[in-house]
Amino acid sequence: MNEPRLIDLARTRGRPDTPARRHLARIVAAATANPAGILVDTAVRCRRRPGRRRCVGWIATRRQDLPEEIHWSCPACGDGGVARGWRQSPWSFGTAVRKLAEPAADAVAFTLPEPLYRAMEATELPDARTRRVVLGATHEEAGVRLEGAPDVVRRLQRHLASLAGRAASARRRQQVARIARLMARDLGPPPASAPGG
Repeated sequence: MNEPRLIDLARTRGRPDTPARRHLARIVAAATANPAGILVDTAVRCRRRPGRRRCVGWIATRRQDLPEEIHWSCPACGDGGVARGWRQSPWSFGTAVRKLAEPAADAVAFTLPEPLYRAMEATELPDARTRRVVLGATHEEAGVRLEGAPDVVRRLQRHLASLAGRAASARRRQQVARIARLMARDLGPPPASAPGG
């Protein structure tokens, strides 16, 4: 197993954007999108290449608020590290992290194949709550599982449906439209509004 790296995010501000930095950004976003104190099997793929072959692992994270650290590791290759100072980083959900990471009592979930999840992940999202649903996704055997409050997930589905006709390429339009259809199928019809409302 590799020795875990210690990274102080407060000292990395203003440094050039690199693949390693983007990977760390994704780890911080995934960790802060989920509750503190639990091990989360995120939808972040390991970026290591042991023996010059891409690692098949997924990053697991555990965030703690005191001390302010995110521990991450790849169970497949043993890579890992500890990030400190995450709350002030541009990648964290910041002061809203506790409220956003709380699972809704009536949360709804849906699962996407990994290629469709990657397409969704690369899409511009409308707000912090929909970003939390996407970046807080976890992996499971069936694919990538996303979960959130019903109104947030429906807002995400409507947003993707509206993007389907405007995507830059035919392939992208097909991907986004397929995601929106799968979400609509899993979510079912929207609840009827109350009379007079």
